[in-house]
Amino acid sequence: MPFTLSWVDHDQQARDRAEKVLALLGEREARDELGLGPIRDSLSDLLFPGTSTIQTRLRYFLIVPWVYRTLEDEGIADDEVWTKGRDLELKVSEHLRATSEAGVFGRRAGRRLRRLPSSVYWLGLGTWGLRHDSAGQNGASRWHRGLPKRPSGFPQIDTLDLTAAEAEYLQDRVAQSVPDSLLAHLFRLARPAECRFAWQHPGYAEFRESHRAALEHARLFSEVIYGAPLLYNLLLARRAQREDKITEYRKELETWALDLDRSALDNWSVMDFWSTVCRRRRINPGARDFVDGWIDLARTSALDVERHGIPADDSPPARLVRMREKTLKRERSRFLNRRLLDQWGGAAGVYRMDYRWNNVRNYVREVAAGLGQE
Repeated sequence: MPFTLSWVDHDQQARDRAEKVLALLGEREARDELGLGPIRDSLSDLLFPGTSTIQTRLRYFLIVPWVYRTLEDEGIADDEVWTKGRDLELKVSEHLRATSEAGVFGRRAGRRLRRLPSSVYWLGLGTWGLRHDSAGQNGASRWHRGLPKRPSGFPQIDTLDLTAAEAEYLQDRVAQSVPDSLLAHLFRLARPAECRFAWQHPGYAEFRESHRAALEHARLFSEVIYGAPLLYNLLLARRAQREDKITEYRKELETWALDLDRSALDNWSVMDFWSTVCRRRRINPGARDFVDGWIDLARTSALDVERHGIPADDSPPARLVRMREKTLKRERSRFLNRRLLDQWGGAAGVYRMDYRWNNVRNYVREVAAGLGQE
């Protein structure tokens, strides 16, 4: 039976809670085999608040308010807002589907679209100050009073590209709402950068010290923890007797171990790392213990492949990874459940954490293009 989530009343707080769950479930990086997502998301929220990996284009931060501001202006009753809002959102998508724009919601699903832009951008709209949580309860507009005017003919719009006025407005909203974030700094500069990770940005030296410190924590965590899902998949490959995958993950683990910045890792203050992470979210003690254990192993010879080779099934790193997955999944552990092991596709939760940088990089490019600075 497919999983569904719905709500039956029209209370805005209830809707916001439901949308938050939907957004968290929908993250592209949500395939989190070892329970590390909250750590990743805490650092992402610190650096780039209001963003999400399931967002597509920046103009949706304006399209969603335009949709619901239109309904406000028409005096639509509260108990009809979300039904009529869905219809209006779909009309926007229908018109955009006729263009060649990238990032259009519903390009394939059409009116069968299940996740609307409003559900994906709702939390970010609040974070950036375009949406006011309590305004709708006292009769005032829920939307920021400086919101740019809807394009003529709305909901028929022809592009997701920002105008200069829209780009300036979003720059201002981010600067006002999350002024201390790296996101605000990057929006203010509006200088596109083609790099895989934020810590590789050519303007890194110009970042605030606090930004560089957070990025260094993010970099080291991304680098060191990447070995854990690689080892996890190697252990699964061995258990499933998949020789092709055994070879693949042995090579990947060897490359990871040899490329690890061991000098920086040895000098890394893990206490400061946890202090930074816990500013935004409470981290489960089990996740902390696993990460601390993995870092300790990475700092010793246990994960030094030049000295000891690839970890064996009975090695401390393998035992740590196996125990973590079993603790999280219990009877659904692939180490215990043969049916689920047979369903393993050959890659489970294998990715380098970039903390939503791909989305943010594209957003900066869109702001720059809107301002004519591309």
